[in-house]
Amino acid sequence: MTFETLIREAQGTSEEILDKVIRYLKYLKKEAEGKNASKPEGQKRRPYGIYRGQIKMSGDFNSPLNDFKEYM
Repeated sequence: MTFETLIREAQGTSEEILDKVIRYLKYLKKEAEGKNASKPEGQKRRPYGIYRGQIKMSGDFNSPLNDFKEYM
């Protein structure tokens, strides 16, 4: 899409819609800048599940707490 197409589509559009379009364009620009930001050299993305099996939850995790018995 070119600027001419954008201008042609914008003609006759309400100020409210144009405001939304401008805010959306700014959002897209910020998002693109964030994706292009490179990581520091030597830093790699950690794989999913790297800590699998190292965290344990107690068997009664979902049981009611004694502190709240009077409210139940």
